[in-house]
Amino acid sequence: MTVWKGFLPSDHEKILSRAPGNQSFSSKRELYFLLCNSILIGNDRKRFSLERPTGKKCYAFFARELGIVDSHKKESWSWIPLPGSKFKQLAKANEVWDLKIKHKINTNMLSPNTTYTAYLILSYESDCIGLDVRPADTRVKFGGTKFSGKALLCQDTELMELWSPVQIPRQREDGWMEIELGDFFNNGGDGKVKMALKDTDTSTPKCGFVIIGMEVRPKKNN
Repeated sequence: MTVWKGFLPSDHEKILSRAPGNQSFSSKRELYFLLCNSILIGNDRKRFSLERPTGKKCYAFFARELGIVDSHKKESWSWIPLPGSKFKQLAKANEVWDLKIKHKINTNMLSPNTTYTAYLILSYESDCIGLDVRPADTRVKFGGTKFSGKALLCQDTELMELWSPVQIPRQREDGWMEIELGDFFNNGGDGKVKMALKDTDTSTPKCGFVIIGMEVRPKKNN
């Protein structure tokens, strides 16, 4: 038991208290693997998990938790349920002219002395249009450090070559797609990380895609 307790974050009891219902586990070992598989917390607005084998914290923040411009307008966005949840946490684009998405988190939620990567998670429908004009601007800011970049919201080979270097959507194990927004180093202090994606083209309506949320997890090979 003592060995597996060392793999758990010190605030794991607080995290579990925010999960719906009772999480079933009979040992610290079972709890560790439960958290590695992820749990929903905060009225299903967030998902918490531990990275194997480091035990470092990962968080996903579903669309309802994000700052999305015009998300209250039905002509622009529809709210749909997260699979397996009764809560409508995902944002489906109906007719979006001004695509701006942002979020900020406290660094004390995360593992200290760790470089994290932030991602936008989304999915596409068959009638997706308006994402193949130009790259969006991405930004991750923490303290005096700012990471800025470009990201295509579609997988278009010609645009990739035209705008290179640029981030592109990549397939996830859960079937969704993700776009890398940038990195930041959490030194263990108390601060806020700001993440954002802004489409610079407002001349074309965009529709047929779903904003799942944003995720932060330890950078690969960290």
